Amino acid sequence: MRTISTTLTGALLSATLCAQGVITRMNGGQSYFRYDGNIQLVLDDAELSIGVDTIILPGGQFILNNDLFITSPVVMIGSGIRADSSTAYPTRTVLSGNNYRDVRIMDEADGTELHGITFRGSIGVYIGQNLATSDADNVRITRCDIALLWLGHGNFDSNANSPYISNCIIDDLSVNQCNDPLIRSCFIQNLTGADAASNTVVENCVFLNWSGGGNVNVSYKNNVFLRNTASPFTVNEASTFDYNLFVGSGAGVSYTIAAPAVNGGNNVASAEYPMNTVNGAFPQFGPVANYITYDYQGNYSINSLYQSAGEAGTEVGVFGGADPWKTGSLPFNPHWSELTGPASTGNGTLQGVTVRGSAQTY
Repeated sequence: MRTISTTLTGALLSATLCAQGVITRMNGGQSYFRYDGNIQLVLDDAELSIGVDTIILPGGQFILNNDLFITSPVVMIGSGIRADSSTAYPTRTVLSGNNYRDVRIMDEADGTELHGITFRGSIGVYIGQNLATSDADNVRITRCDIALLWLGHGNFDSNANSPYISNCIIDDLSVNQCNDPLIRSCFIQNLTGADAASNTVVENCVFLNWSGGGNVNVSYKNNVFLRNTASPFTVNEASTFDYNLFVGSGAGVSYTIAAPAVNGGNNVASAEYPMNTVNGAFPQFGPVANYITYDYQGNYSINSLYQSAGEAGTEVGVFGGADPWKTGSLPFNPHWSELTGPASTGNGTLQGVTVRGSAQTY
């Protein structure tokens, strides 16, 4: 392993090297490069430094043979979760695991942020490892693709406070009784583990093949609930449903909100069907409706009928609300979108090189 320390002028260079498989850690005006792919050692170095480190992961797959522990505040950024968002990189940044390894955001890692990373293949993301260590506060996870996200450790209890989850694709999201989670503009297959004290807020999300659950005191607002069914369905989760759109797959679908569920005001409960017709929820989605999993090729722009159907005339679905879905799902840091050049030099110089970059704000 080699480690190089440079001044801030190395920050631009680091972006180039990331495309070649280098992990970059930035702190205090300096950049440090690691070439062996060992994320844990980079995180260990970050723990020993002063302040919040920024860690840039290159495109490619990282296979974890052990749990990965984040033990100090870091901002960790991947190349983006869409293949077409990382065209100048080898591939998306993917963390996967052998024998169900996990990424653990531990005590003293308050304010940690994860951006543009895919967590798939026997790997989960957890805040904490047990009750004593699950009190990392203000964790932010944005534009990530996650198979399993637990906002606390795995025993349904947590001291974690105020995680913020936005613009993510999540198969299983467990609140695990953390306090005051805010979830915006995400695609979610399953939400569990919210109790009365957690005060969970879910806004402008799309729920995939939603079947309700045993959650308590969740505030659902401006969401779209998809169900791959043409049958009547009763919403009776002990939570509040405001300004949501319920969608089924055929003419027999209907939705009824019944106690202990609370219809908090003007639910858009017309039970649209199917989702991708002219009058459906997503008329531009494409020819094959997918109610079960997120479709990277699908267009989730909401029908104009519902662009003012949310609270206070706002838009329902992921493109509305306070943190709307960003097309392309790029992380906030500058990314190469094109990096091409000739195979050989001419007159001792490399001519005709094309370099393009792009980024998205928070």
